[in-house]
Amino acid sequence: MKASIFLKPLEYNIEILGEKWQQGALVKGVVKVKNNGSEKTSISNLKIALCSGSYKKLKTKDAKTFEVIAESIFGKDTHFKNMEEKEFPWEFKLDENARITDKDGSLYIILKDQSDASVWPIGILELTIIPKIIITQFLEIFENFIRFKIAQIKYVKGMIEVKMTPPKTRELAHVESLILRIKEVEKTLSLDYQFNVSAIDMTTPTITTQKKCKQFARIHPAKEYLIYGDSINQDLLISSINAVVSEVKNKLL
Repeated sequence: MKASIFLKPLEYNIEILGEKWQQGALVKGVVKVKNNGSEKTSISNLKIALCSGSYKKLKTKDAKTFEVIAESIFGKDTHFKNMEEKEFPWEFKLDENARITDKDGSLYIILKDQSDASVWPIGILELTIIPKIIITQFLEIFENFIRFKIAQIKYVKGMIEVKMTPPKTRELAHVESLILRIKEVEKTLSLDYQFNVSAIDMTTPTITTQKKCKQFARIHPAKEYLIYGDSINQDLLISSINAVVSEVKNKLL
């Protein structure tokens, strides 16, 4: 991934190794600065930062668009001869529970040549962040074996939130949707299930249905959900999911 910015007489080239990154991955690259002018010049304070940002604020160039997660300052009081180019390598380690790219926003690499937070960056590169492999594998189990289908994935309050639709079976006909929140931090898999169901209300003169929410939480340590090193324990996770789903099945059937 590359981007070039021209602010005469300087040319800034940002290079990032890769196109997509999982949560917890290492993002690294280099900033190349070249003096295209015929005279000497300098930069006083060049900063590259890993930030979280929203698409809505980005469109309006809101001063609060970017929340800085980590930053690196280099090129302080650096001088350039005419046609001279210098390179500044950088790297950032993503948090293992880092924000993923969704419909609301993403993580960004931004380049600034001033320390003032209100100054708009001279370079902005959006990173594509995807869930870590264990979460992807868990969701594949849910779809392939439990037959729930993923409708939407987003990042909410420190967890990956997945909206799922249930299979069309008599036992689950009353289940409208499932909101699954999931994260893996320090080799612990945390799962929050929220089933939205329609229940028959027998307390009124006429039979009506009510919307209800049934919630369940499960926490699995690595010794449960991993087997043979980092291989996923598929059988245990299938059993765990089925145990939760059975709690909302229509018992009358």
